[in-house]
Amino acid sequence: MRGDFRLVDADGVEFDPGRDVVALCRCGKSGLKPFCDGSHKRSGFSAPSAPRKERPATRLAALEAEQDS
Repeated sequence: MRGDFRLVDADGVEFDPGRDVVALCRCGKSGLKPFCDGSHKRSGFSAPSAPRKERPATRLAALEAEQDS
């Protein structure tokens, strides 16, 4: 996650991760839950699908490329 966001635990208590950019665990194997520690690489986890929307940086790069043409 990047930008302005709030993290809330299961009890509804908000906590500060101390960073502006964090990666959340999706595989369930992280020792730093709810944050990713790279354990998915060792466990063989892979996401079932790609992001539904194109990432903003990808769209911006495509628009800039069109303008340069």
